[in-house]
Parts: sequence; C-alpha cells; structure tokens
Amino acid sequence: MPFDGKHVLITGATTGIGRRPAVLLAQQGADTVLAGRNERRGL
Repeated sequence: MPFDGKHVLITGATTGIGRRPAVLLAQQGADTVLAGRNERRGL
C-alpha cells in the first residue's frame, strides 16, 4: 500500500473536508492521528 509506514496527523477529522482523507489514508495503510471537536462523530 502506498502509505505503509507513513504517519499522518489530520485535524478536523470528524466532519467535512478532514473526515474523508482520514478514512482514505487509514484504508491505504497510514498510521493516522485524528483530531476533531465532535467526539460523537469521531471515527
């Protein structure tokens, strides 16, 4: 996978423009750290 071994920090990951890249990068093997203001909508 293209992101194996990569570390990614995504802010705004619970909604809108931040959520989709968070999902896609995690699916492609990236180690993700997510930050957002809405705990209920977290991944």
